[in-house]
Amino acid sequence: MRKFKKLLSCVAATALAATSLIGGTSLSANANTNLISNEGPFTGNATFIGNYPRTVYYQESAFQIQFKYDVVGTPAAPQEGEPDVGYNDTFEFLVYDTNWGGWNRTTVGPSGYDQTSNVTPDTETVYSVTVPISVIEGKLAEGATPYGINLQTGAQLGTSVVSIVSLKYVSGGEYIQQPFTATGNWTKGTASNFTVDPTDAATVFTN
Repeated sequence: MRKFKKLLSCVAATALAATSLIGGTSLSANANTNLISNEGPFTGNATFIGNYPRTVYYQESAFQIQFKYDVVGTPAAPQEGEPDVGYNDTFEFLVYDTNWGGWNRTTVGPSGYDQTSNVTPDTETVYSVTVPISVIEGKLAEGATPYGINLQTGAQLGTSVVSIVSLKYVSGGEYIQQPFTATGNWTKGTASNFTVDPTDAATVFTN
C-alpha cells in the first residue's frame, strides 16, 4: 500500500534561504523498533513516560502499547463532569500543537473494564491496545497544527501499578513524499516568508 504523506519541516537554524527537496522518496518506517521495552513499574496520575515529536512519527499510522498490571488496585474516582472510565484511563496520549497548546488526552486501557462493569484486569495478562495517531491528533482544536505527543499514566490509574512491555509505531504502509519546492527566507525572531509549493506537500514550522 502506498500513501502520500506531508513532510513535516522544522526550521531550527538562525537563517534559512531558498531550498528544495526532490520528492518521490520512500520514507522508512519505525514500526519494528521498540520505543519502550520492559519499562516500569509506573504509578500515580500523570507520571511522564515519553515524548514523541511529529517530525519522527509523521509517516506512521498508530501507536501500539502492550502493558501488564503488576498490582491491580482500585481506579480513582472520576473528577466532576468526567466520565467513569475506570481502568480504561490507565495511560494517556497527550497531543500538543505548535503553540504549545492543546494537551488534549486520549485514554488507553483494556476495553470493557470501566467501574460499572464490575470486572477488573488481572496480573497474568499482557494487554495490547493500538491507538491511531489520527485519533490522538484529532483531539486538537480545528486549525491547530500537531507538534508532538506525550505519553503519561492515566488519571484513573488509582492504586494500580503497571509496566509497559512494549511501545512501538504501527506503519500504515509505504509512504511516498510528494515532491515540493521550498522558497523564501526566514530569520529567527522575525516574520517568515518561507513558502512551499504545492502548499499541501509540506508543513513549515518557524520555531
